[in-house]
Amino acid sequence: ATIPGRFAQVVSRFPNRIAVSTPNTQWTYSELDDYSGVLACEIIDRVGAGSEPVALLMEHAAPLIAAILGVLKAGKIYLALDPTDLAARIAAMLGHAHARLLLTDKTNAPLAHSLAAGRLQVMEIDDHFATHSESTISVEVSPEVGAWLMYTSGSTGAPKGVWQNHCNVVHHTDVYSDMIKLTADDRLSLLTS
Repeated sequence: ATIPGRFAQVVSRFPNRIAVSTPNTQWTYSELDDYSGVLACEIIDRVGAGSEPVALLMEHAAPLIAAILGVLKAGKIYLALDPTDLAARIAAMLGHAHARLLLTDKTNAPLAHSLAAGRLQVMEIDDHFATHSESTISVEVSPEVGAWLMYTSGSTGAPKGVWQNHCNVVHHTDVYSDMIKLTADDRLSLLTS
């Protein structure tokens, strides 16, 4: 199984249920599917097909969720960066990951542009992509390819990149969901960096 494949199953079962709710935004699964599809198409237009890291430097808001799904639908690996980290640490992770594209929001755009310094493309996204027409993405994603890349705290020296593939993430999610008995009526908060 892949994350976009599992998400498509949820969209088909609950298209009109609320998927993401923030103080400023409320999206159904169908809307989130459409918005992330638009982003996936824009990502492929900018860097082409193939598995590679795409960095995210964004606030905890609805566009971040759409960006994660958009990156995964495009067959890419997402690297979530914490805007509160030191700029030198973020720059080191970007350099090590060899990301060619950095997605950001208005709040973090100045930092993103300074970190990119002409070495990678910056794509600013916010709620504006919600106004675009529906897009269909047809990238085949293998369960064995990378889904996300994270960096260790660096307590033993320099931070090290660790990635997980789609199969592992879906398996971990299934085990977690079964362990705490999640149902379609439950809600989870986005708390971690």
